[in-house]
Amino acid sequence: MFGIAIKNVLLLTGAGFTKNFGGFLALEMWEEIFNTKWIRESPKLRSLLLENEDFESVYSKVLDEEGFSPDDKERMKKAVRDAYRSLDNAIKSRNRSGNPYISNVMKLVNLFGGNSSQRGLVFTLNQDLWLERQVGVNCLGVDGFARPLYDRHDEEVSPDEFIKISVDGAPERARAHSGDRGGLIYLKLHGSYAWTSAENPDQMIIGTRKEKMIKEHPLFSWYFEAFKWAIARGNQKLLVIGYGFRDEHINRLLLEGVEQHALKLYVLTTTRLHQLRHEMTYGQAFARPLLAGIHGYYPRSLSEIFPGDQRETDHARRLFADLQD
Repeated sequence: MFGIAIKNVLLLTGAGFTKNFGGFLALEMWEEIFNTKWIRESPKLRSLLLENEDFESVYSKVLDEEGFSPDDKERMKKAVRDAYRSLDNAIKSRNRSGNPYISNVMKLVNLFGGNSSQRGLVFTLNQDLWLERQVGVNCLGVDGFARPLYDRHDEEVSPDEFIKISVDGAPERARAHSGDRGGLIYLKLHGSYAWTSAENPDQMIIGTRKEKMIKEHPLFSWYFEAFKWAIARGNQKLLVIGYGFRDEHINRLLLEGVEQHALKLYVLTTTRLHQLRHEMTYGQAFARPLLAGIHGYYPRSLSEIFPGDQRETDHARRLFADLQD
């Protein structure tokens, strides 16, 4: 895929990761969307959201089905865009009281960094800009912000600063960039807030048709194939932080890795194992065999593992040892 060697430890983050730094989970995103002026302007959208707190299914319904006016479709897009702007504003400040100790969290992230002989791969399902703000990293095939976000933790990203992606030739650029990255390679499987293109003002994969949307987008399709390729290398360790195992296309890929390529999962989440088992059994039963691929399970928040008082905890020592063993 890349033509380069990669490390045998991979990282995948979900919304629960940036929740530790002020980010929003799904229900909180619903609240942000519902409380925008765009939803208040439309009785139809307001009623729909009051009946369904799954904002992604509402988003898909409004944009994909007939019966919604062009104005309501545009209102829904603007409401979601505003919610993600609120998310970015919520996570941009560093070292808040109660947050995990950032330096120690970054030591964990650096486990997945690369060197001259091996590249490290970090994948995320999030559209937030947390890692860009922390280390100034850019995704393959995507130009950086004109003014890098690193150390701009008190500044909002204005629409005129959004990164404009050229869809044509994006996979080729991404592949070419991979050979130039000495550190970690960062891939946002569902796109990102503040990414735009001539084809679409919002380059984010949201809703109930994620797999189809990924296949239709050359760059995101390449990212997904890169994730699949990395897992299929065999005997890989994948640390999963803050992902609730609710995306079918991701679960099927992980299951293939566990059953066919000896993928070992290390799961850091605030969800207890019996809850996860229940959700898989009654949500996506096909994914229940994923439980057999779990080799480490850490039902704790990042704040417990990397507390703000900078202590090195037994939880942290165990996590590092498990991944480096």
